[in-house]
Amino acid sequence: MAYLVPGVPGDAFLDWLTAHAILDGFDPHAPVPDIAAEYGWGVIDLAWPHPRLPGALLLGMVYAFPIGWLWLARAVCLGALVWTVRLVRPGWLAVPLVLFAAQAVWYGNASAVVTLLVAVALRGSPAALGAATVLRLWPWFIGLVWLVNGRWRDAVKAAGWFAGLNLAGLLLPGVTVEGTVAAFVEASRYAGTGVNWAVPLWVGVPFAVGFLFFARRFERWSPLAALAVSPVVWGHYLTVLVVPIGKTPRRSEGSGAASNPSRSRV
Repeated sequence: MAYLVPGVPGDAFLDWLTAHAILDGFDPHAPVPDIAAEYGWGVIDLAWPHPRLPGALLLGMVYAFPIGWLWLARAVCLGALVWTVRLVRPGWLAVPLVLFAAQAVWYGNASAVVTLLVAVALRGSPAALGAATVLRLWPWFIGLVWLVNGRWRDAVKAAGWFAGLNLAGLLLPGVTVEGTVAAFVEASRYAGTGVNWAVPLWVGVPFAVGFLFFARRFERWSPLAALAVSPVVWGHYLTVLVVPIGKTPRRSEGSGAASNPSRSRV
């Protein structure tokens, strides 16, 4: 998906649309053309709802700014990627990912923010992992890796943040569990269109299971295993691979926390 409306990148537009639907009392789980028609957008190349978890709708309320919403989204995404590069210092190996990163920025896609959150999570923050999983479901596998590595407290904290953000999102007007489930079911048809970089599950699942046996040694590569078991991987998702390519270890390594992996920052 590049453009739903001529000249408007689709990802940022959808988040803007659902944020304003919530503010203006429309059903945020309604088909996109129905919501867009309320704002005078008549050319919408999408027939189903915009699938977002309640917590993602809550975090997406930043798009409710009436002026400069597209450039605001791009600025946030660019800032997130710059911050990520400063954290992980990926070097020249990350050059092939520039195209995917540029796609995320141009579309104003939350994958750029998820990349930053995953980088922070792998430095010891369960809150960041919870937020990343709210925005994009695929980081859940990193929590499983934490469990396998004995970091069960971190995994539980991340799950708590995930649940808390979604419960808070359900307080938004018009946001319901039933509507969320229906939106995801209806939008699942979209997974067969566009350029999906996902590997077949008969390849991805064995790879991810095998990864778990070496998870303690290669935890920083858990985003790669997470994408391997995701049925949908758009190009901008691959931006997150800048994190394992990077050179920065977890903050707890080399400190007292390294011997006690359950100790972490919130």
